[in-house]
Formats: sequence, structure tokens, C-alpha cells
Amino acid sequence: MTVQKMEAIVYYSHTRKRRYFSKNAAIKGEANARIYKKYPLEQMESESGRVTYPGYDIAVDHPEFYRRAIRYLTYLLKKNT
Repeated sequence: MTVQKMEAIVYYSHTRKRRYFSKNAAIKGEANARIYKKYPLEQMESESGRVTYPGYDIAVDHPEFYRRAIRYLTYLLKKNT
């Protein structure tokens, strides 16, 4: 068995700075990265072992909004690609 050089189509997500093999995965990754760019993750804070701030994650704290935003952004990105 030998190593062969092959060329393949790869899709690149600019916001996430990552390559994907499928167009749908690249679109989902780009949409997810854009949402988390606008609503970044916040780490939880604790003091003396007690939680003072639970943190923030848009997908957990507002799941319906997150699902709608992903669906809408993927629609827009598919339409423009």
C-alpha cells in the first residue's frame, strides 16, 4: 500500500477558520460561529466554593431562540452560497 496524493473539494468557514468536507457542515459551523460571536460564552464564577454567577450559554439559556437563529442563519447562508 502506498500513499497517494488526492484532491478534494473543501469548504472553508471564515468566521470559524476551519475547513469542512461538506457544504452543509460548513454552513452550520459558520452559523454557529456567528451566533457565538454575537452572544459569547461566559464562564461561571465561584467564590469560596459557592457559585456567584452561573455563566451564560445561548444554547442552554435560550434554546428556542438559538434553534430559530441557527435555522434562519443556515437558510440565509445556503441562499447566498
